[in-house]
Amino acid sequence: INPRIYQIWTDNNLQRSTTGENRFHNVFSMFSILFIAGNVLVLPLIVKLFVQNESYYAVFQDLPVLCAAFAFRMIANIFYNPLMYFKKTGALPRAFAWSSLVQFVSCIVLLQFFGLWGAVWSFFISKIAVVFFTWLEGRKIFEFKINPYKMILLPVVYAILVTALNFTIGTDNYFLMASLQLAAAIILTLLVFRKDLGSYKLLLQRS
Repeated sequence: INPRIYQIWTDNNLQRSTTGENRFHNVFSMFSILFIAGNVLVLPLIVKLFVQNESYYAVFQDLPVLCAAFAFRMIANIFYNPLMYFKKTGALPRAFAWSSLVQFVSCIVLLQFFGLWGAVWSFFISKIAVVFFTWLEGRKIFEFKINPYKMILLPVVYAILVTALNFTIGTDNYFLMASLQLAAAIILTLLVFRKDLGSYKLLLQRS
């Protein structure tokens, strides 16, 4: 989606968000949520097809939280796009450097208390940090006007939902949990984007 967004900015000499640009972000957000939710369910099935040693299956307990962390990737994409487009070569590395520092410190602290599970949560926290620091840098050069429900609240709610299901149902009933989170992701995206599906279909056809 980024080349199309950059073309919109180039054609209109813009330094602020537009409705056309936001439609691309919305489509990316919608499909990303469904893709992540699908991975939570499907990846363990694929692993079991090729890996017979059940000792490796212990990683499944970490998979939902690791996948949910990528829900913040679509939010970060909104904020670091201007840094890429306007070639702010110092801002982007600075944002990622601060995010890496957050991950490093949180990993050291959480590992002490929670072991490997702490490293998983450190990864989750680092994805949130990327959103925060790219927003700090991006707002200096770009005016963001976005739909908070579609672009921010949906990924956040999904990430919280997956994490909550992982804790309440647990990995003893992994595929029940994974099926529920996929169903919830489908329902959430339909509720949030139900009025826009027709226009998004046309947008994809034109792309």
